Amino acid sequence: YVILERKNPDLLRRRAKFGKGTKGWDKLILTLFGVTSVLVMVTGAMDSGRYQWSDMPLVFRFAGLLLYAGGQWLLIRAMTENPFFEKTVRIQSELDHRVIDTGPYALVRHPGYTATIMGLILGSPLLLGSWLAFIPAFITALGMILRTYLEDRTLQAELPGYADYAARVPYRLIPHLW
Repeated sequence: YVILERKNPDLLRRRAKFGKGTKGWDKLILTLFGVTSVLVMVTGAMDSGRYQWSDMPLVFRFAGLLLYAGGQWLLIRAMTENPFFEKTVRIQSELDHRVIDTGPYALVRHPGYTATIMGLILGSPLLLGSWLAFIPAFITALGMILRTYLEDRTLQAELPGYADYAARVPYRLIPHLW
C-alpha cells in the first residue's frame, strides 16, 4: 500500500470500486474469487490450527513464505508498472488506456495473475501448513486462468495495439508455457 500510494495513488482509489464498463462475467468471477480465497484461508486455519486434519512438514511453510513473498513482490511490481491495473476488466477510455509492455509485462501479458496464483493460491496453503487448503486454492486458480483467458480476449478485441503486443509477448501467465 505504501509503495502504491507513493507511486500511483489514483490507481489505489480506482481499485477500490468497480469502474464504468466492467464486464459482467468479471463481476461473477471476482465474486467467486473472493469466496474461494476466503475458503483457502479458513480451510488452512482450521486444518493446520484447530483440527489438524493433515500434516505438512515445516519446510513446506518456508517454501510457502518464499512463494507468497515472491508473489507479493511481482504483484506490486506489476501494479507500479501499469497505471491501468484496476481490479476489474474494462477498457479505461477516460484515461487513454494503452498497452503496457515494460517491466514484467515484457515477459508475460498478465503478471498480476501470475503473482496471484503464485502467492495467494499456491503460497498460502503452504504457508498455512495445510494440504486441504489446496482444494479451494485449486478452484481459485482455475477461476484465475479463466479470467486470464477472458481478459486477454477482451483486450485483443477492444484495446488498440494489444494484438500486436500479444504477438510480441506470446505468454499469458508463465514464460515459455502459456
